[in-house]
Amino acid sequence: MINISEVNTKVGQVKLITITNEEGMKIVFTSFGAAIYNLSINDKLLSAQEDELDAFLTSGRFHGKTIGRTCGRIKNGKIKINEKTYSISKYWKHSLHGGKLGFAFRFFDFEIKEENEYIQLIFKYLAKDKEEGYPGNLMVNLIYNIYRKENKIDIIFDAISDCDTVCNLTNHTYFNLNIDECFLNQKMLINADQYVEIDKELIFKKYQNVDEFFDFRKIKPFMDSNVKYKKNSFYDHDFVLNGTKPNAILTSSDGKIRLEIDTTYPILHIYTGTLEVNTKILGVAIECEKKAFDKDDIFLKKDERYYQKSTYKFIVEGDYLC
Repeated sequence: MINISEVNTKVGQVKLITITNEEGMKIVFTSFGAAIYNLSINDKLLSAQEDELDAFLTSGRFHGKTIGRTCGRIKNGKIKINEKTYSISKYWKHSLHGGKLGFAFRFFDFEIKEENEYIQLIFKYLAKDKEEGYPGNLMVNLIYNIYRKENKIDIIFDAISDCDTVCNLTNHTYFNLNIDECFLNQKMLINADQYVEIDKELIFKKYQNVDEFFDFRKIKPFMDSNVKYKKNSFYDHDFVLNGTKPNAILTSSDGKIRLEIDTTYPILHIYTGTLEVNTKILGVAIECEKKAFDKDDIFLKKDERYYQKSTYKFIVEGDYLC
């Protein structure tokens, strides 16, 4: 079932596109930020964001938003492409998630196609040359495939530029499969042997082999009683995927709701905020992306197709959410 409505908000007239499949999964998308506003199964909310739409749309936590032209941080907002240095719009001291507006705070056009296996929602946006300081006109197609008979969604980024540029697109949805419990009690498995060590300003230092804190190769809760945490411990780190499938698994604390993630991207970025009960952070952000700190990995050549696909599949035990 598809429903499209228009709402007057602080950012203007925003289209809400609601798609419900045959298994009870309902996703509400917004034309502003091409975002997932909320995702539920049988009316149980599994994504996390501010309750009010206006707060969601303007949140600096990027809840559910499309992030680009580059996700992650670019040190001092400077990047060199073909021996020329470009100054990218800064969110704070460094460029973050594409700059002050990026893609998260832009209006997207969209169209809907009904296929046999899924409903396809296609958001379109043309990022013009020098927008936020980036070179090249970048045409972005963001494709959501919402499957009819499975609680599964594909997120596909398909883009092309008319000159050499950089590109690293992701979705910034937060998840809380625990529903009414603390999101830090969720359990996570990440098939990654390395992570990115960062400095105090969250800028790349080096790749490291996973240690006790960063080793999710066996499923464990974020707040693991077997791990000794330092004060203000948190996850805001890139995990380098090792190719084992599924790439990652998130479960509720009792294991009765499971989210499997498979992606063509090499990196899974995890953000929790500090590992304390923090009412401002309502879930765990899981971002599939390129190596944000590697200018060669995020380089996009003129007329070369940028194509990345991530699949999110929810598995619910019996009638647990009924």
